[in-house]
Amino acid sequence: AIAPSYLRIDPSVSGFQSDLPTMILWTRGDAPTFKTELYDDFTLTVMDAGTTWPGSASTSERAGVKVRGSSSAGYPKHPYRIETWDPVDPLDVDFDVPLLGMPEEADWVALAPLNFDRGLIRNALMYRLSNELGRYAPRTRFVEMLVAERGEEVGPDDYVGIYVIVERVERDRERAAQIGATFIGVSAKVVERALESNRPNPNAIRNDAAMGRVLELMKQRGYIDAMPEGYRNLTALDCCTEHAAPDH
Repeated sequence: AIAPSYLRIDPSVSGFQSDLPTMILWTRGDAPTFKTELYDDFTLTVMDAGTTWPGSASTSERAGVKVRGSSSAGYPKHPYRIETWDPVDPLDVDFDVPLLGMPEEADWVALAPLNFDRGLIRNALMYRLSNELGRYAPRTRFVEMLVAERGEEVGPDDYVGIYVIVERVERDRERAAQIGATFIGVSAKVVERALESNRPNPNAIRNDAAMGRVLELMKQRGYIDAMPEGYRNLTALDCCTEHAAPDH
């Protein structure tokens, strides 16, 4: 069994409460301040919106954190790449978690809106509009972020502002399946059914043809390594004239 973990907080933040979820990145070392290929070892903790400190976390995971971005990497409010790691594996293996109500994954982006997004909503707004229109875009969640280093108590000086946690595009059903759907306009549910199937359904050849075409496109673009057995010789009959209705 994995022992429970705790974060020590400065007495001055006792009673703190936010209308947004709060994410705390805590490390025994120094927090990264410049872009590098290496991840630093952190504990990632999420307190749900409305939780009064001290309180129980909804998420507490080992994580790797590094600075991301181009020009934004040099800003005082650093954007981050975050990987959630297996809590016991010493090789820092990815560990999927359902972060902030989003589907399970291990790779995340913490956007740090600043100079080019004073309203703090630009990316999240456009991603949401894309999803509302039936096109793929990563899911997002707003958080208040604290970054505590050198094993210190979590206090008011660790507050770094409002961040946007974003799904990093990955080759899996929850993310790449929706990208495959976007290529030719079929719904994500059709692609998911294709990924679960071992052979075409003879009673729904048009849908199966569409699924086969989506899988082929995903293979061409590197989202899957090989066509599932049963789709390798499937011809794309009518795949581009009859599509499933988009998800709402």
